[in-house]
Amino acid sequence: MRFFGQSRKVEPALDRVVIIEPHEHAYPPAITAEILRDMLLCVSDLRAKIPTMGCVAASAAICDVLLSCGVDAECVSVEVVAANARIQDFINFGKIAEADSAIGSSVVGVFDRPELDTDLLWYGHLIVVVNGRWLVDATLDQFEKDAAEKDIELRPVVAGPGADLLAHGHCSFRLGKIFVLYRRADGNQRYRDAPSWQERASRIHGFTELMRALKGMSEGSDGRKFIERHLERRRRLDEVYRTTTPG
Repeated sequence: MRFFGQSRKVEPALDRVVIIEPHEHAYPPAITAEILRDMLLCVSDLRAKIPTMGCVAASAAICDVLLSCGVDAECVSVEVVAANARIQDFINFGKIAEADSAIGSSVVGVFDRPELDTDLLWYGHLIVVVNGRWLVDATLDQFEKDAAEKDIELRPVVAGPGADLLAHGHCSFRLGKIFVLYRRADGNQRYRDAPSWQERASRIHGFTELMRALKGMSEGSDGRKFIERHLERRRRLDEVYRTTTPG
């Protein structure tokens, strides 16, 4: 009986071990920046239709879709700062509040102001780290109103230094003329109390809407091909299960 692959011969000294080569469709799908970009485009469209879709709902939807497709993903609570070049004088996160009020400095984001965290408002930000590498921030532009007043242009972002965030607790990169800095906020987990995270119906709604949006992308787009490969793999695995299960 063959399930997910077939055995192959190994060196005589290792003949006590059998190696099973998986079928191609049993491998987790490869994830690329282009696929994640398409996910963010879909989330942006969903946010336009659902104004209440903030960082928690958006990150949860992205994470749930990726996990369902066999891709490693986790939501991470962070502090985030977007600033002009003047921020270099205040690069230590402990001085961000001072930078925000300094002459010539433009700073927006969620940082070093725990007094703003109330029962009605979670003062934090949620992102997704994918495959321990990609930092995916679907709602960096939620600070757009404040940013526009300070001449800072913000957009959703897929960035490479997600590994630095996980390993060292912080990372930074350039976004055009803007510096963006992230720091893990593991002690700030209040997003878990939000209905968009906690309620099953909200999670299912976000997951379903994002899957539908990806499947509806133009033919040949990376996001649509990714979902189509996932659905085909599920179909083939279901077929294998049906043909190998007694009764």
